[in-house]
Amino acid sequence: MGLAGWQWLFIVQGIPSVIVGIWVIFYLHSSIDEAPWLSAEEKALLAKNLVAEDRHKTESRLLDAFKSRTVWLLCGIYFTLMTGLYGITFWLPTIVKAFGIKGYLNVGLITAIPYGVAVVGMILLSRHSDKTGERRLHYVLNVSLGAAGLVLSGLFASSSGLAIVFLSFGTLGVIGSMPLFWPLPSAFLAGSAAAAGIGIVNSVGNLGGYFGPNIPVWAKRVSPNPSAALYIIAGILMLGALLAFFFVPKDLRVRVGP
Repeated sequence: MGLAGWQWLFIVQGIPSVIVGIWVIFYLHSSIDEAPWLSAEEKALLAKNLVAEDRHKTESRLLDAFKSRTVWLLCGIYFTLMTGLYGITFWLPTIVKAFGIKGYLNVGLITAIPYGVAVVGMILLSRHSDKTGERRLHYVLNVSLGAAGLVLSGLFASSSGLAIVFLSFGTLGVIGSMPLFWPLPSAFLAGSAAAAGIGIVNSVGNLGGYFGPNIPVWAKRVSPNPSAALYIIAGILMLGALLAFFFVPKDLRVRVGP
């Protein structure tokens, strides 16, 4: 139809998002009371649980979000996570190709392996974190594992099999940490403070989307080692893990259930 392959890729990826966006308007309900698939007893129980949960939150005003040190700390932590996410997402095929994998199809298939591992690991980690209500150590340990995986994938770049295994741990450390991170703002923010705080963290943290893809470009200017970018991203991820370990309050737990 006169379109290039990349144009079809954009169209095929964009159409489902447009359809789902329209569908959500009619399907997603704005409150517990509006959900027709909940019984009266279930609505009452959920409302009661939300009230009990908010009692433990210390900041609820809009201004509280901007004044909160924890919010700005989470901005920094999320910045490191986004730097790692965008760095891996944009450059994973190039990294895989650098391991000696030949052909676009083979590179694409091999690139899917780390994401498959990340999906399975993310579900298991999230379930365990939900069960215990603990987020901080889950996040720190998983991000640290991811940083170690990136370093090891670079050190064993000459062995494509080992490199892919370690790169899978690196991808899990980044993608698998997303659902471990986002409950943290909701653990101490309520009401308008929660809306503003989550917005601040998301906005500031996503600045890492600029640095992450550029790290491999900058790394090439200072080092001929093709794995240098992996080491830099790993270091940034570890910085975020250290910030979370030493400065996120230990009692910042998300209470699950009544």
